[in-house]
Amino acid sequence: MTRKVLEEPAGFESACISLEVIPDAMFVQGFEFPPLPLRKLLCYPEPAEGDVELVLSLVGLQSLLPSAERAANWEELLSQEQQQRLSFARVLLRGPGLAVLDEPLANLEAEDACRLLQQLPAETALLTLSRTRRLAPAHTRVLELEVPSVETWVPSTSEKRKPVGRPARLGHRSAVGIKSPE
Repeated sequence: MTRKVLEEPAGFESACISLEVIPDAMFVQGFEFPPLPLRKLLCYPEPAEGDVELVLSLVGLQSLLPSAERAANWEELLSQEQQQRLSFARVLLRGPGLAVLDEPLANLEAEDACRLLQQLPAETALLTLSRTRRLAPAHTRVLELEVPSVETWVPSTSEKRKPVGRPARLGHRSAVGIKSPE
């Protein structure tokens, strides 16, 4: 594992950002499901070792086991919730050193989503990105980022500025959950 240190961001008196380069990191932001047999889809794009039957059971998709060897259009056959469970099954099967998940289980109830996140191996560092704090119980730390609202103004011909139409609200709030490996 190598370490990279980034320069201090402009305007900050003292800041040091250290990033560990983790070769088996896994980044999941949605997933397109190629028409592969389910067993191969779980390992896509590289072969992975693991118990496919166990992983499908852990994520609540044991009903798909009879289809494990059949290729299908999974995006049409599975609901959004099932697709998210299947994407998460890929993470469980790999057991990466770092899992970065963007809105990983947004279509699941909060309790079910937290229960799934807790299935990750203790050695897996977990970083989730979410618009809500509903996954906070599955993390050791939560960092909340708030982007301030911005109104768009265009100068008029007079010295005063007039709003053009309704001001656009561009601000939003995001929560970042962090679970350090034990």
